Amino acid sequence: MQESIETTQENLGVSRRYFVKGAGIIAGGFAVGSMALAQACTSNSPTTTPPGTTTPPPTTTTPPVVETFLFFNAVEAATVKAAFGRLLPGSASDPGAVEAGAHIYVDRALNGAYANLGMAYHRGLTAMNAYSQSKFTKNFGDLTTTQQDSVLTDMQGGTATGFYAPGSGEFFSLLLKHMTEGTFCDPLYGGNQNLVGWKMIGYPGSQAAYTDAEMAIGFDQASKKILTLADIESIVMPLPSSGF
Repeated sequence: MQESIETTQENLGVSRRYFVKGAGIIAGGFAVGSMALAQACTSNSPTTTPPGTTTPPPTTTTPPVVETFLFFNAVEAATVKAAFGRLLPGSASDPGAVEAGAHIYVDRALNGAYANLGMAYHRGLTAMNAYSQSKFTKNFGDLTTTQQDSVLTDMQGGTATGFYAPGSGEFFSLLLKHMTEGTFCDPLYGGNQNLVGWKMIGYPGSQAAYTDAEMAIGFDQASKKILTLADIESIVMPLPSSGF
C-alpha cells in the first residue's frame, strides 16, 4: 500500500480542507541549492564567522507552481480556470474546483479522450472572452468575481451574444459538466488533486471491497481510508492454493 494513503482519523472532519505541497517546494529547493553551489564555486575568498556568533539561515521564498497545459493556450487556460473558480469557488483552506485541479483535468481530456470537443472549446472560450470584452472591456480571466458571475449568468440563461456551435447556454453546461468531472474524478485523470473532491463529499474512493457492515445504511463512508486507482493497483492479492 502506498505511504501516501491517509489514515482514517485524517479523513474525519477534513472535508474541503487540504495543504498545498510538493512540486513547488521541490523546485524551490533545487533552485536554491544550485545557486549556493554556483556561489561557492565562483567565490574568490572564503568567508569566516567570528567565534561565538552564528550565521542566520538564508531567507528564501518558494516560487509558485507553474502549470503546464497540453491543449489550452495561456488565455484559454486563464478563462477556464477562472470560470471553474466561480462555478465551485474555493480557497486553500476551503478547496473548490480550482484547488482540485479541474482545469488541469479538462485540459488533459481535450488532448485525449475529449479531443472531439476541442473545436467547441476553442469557439466557446473565444466567444466568452469576446462577450466579456463587449460588456466589461476585459477578458473573462481579468474580470472581478462579480463581473465573472454576470457573464456566467448570461451564458447560463442563453442571453450572452456571439456564441455559435456551441451556443452560450450549451457551452455553460459543458463547462459545468467538465468542472464536476474534474473535481470528483480519480486523480489518475489529472483532477481531484490531493483528493479534494472526495474529501468534500465523504467518498472513500476506489475501494477493493466492502464488508456487510460497510454497506449498511447509515455507515459513515468517510471513516474508511480513501483509496485511488493507483492504490488499488499497488495491492498484491495472494493467489489461492490452486494457483488460479
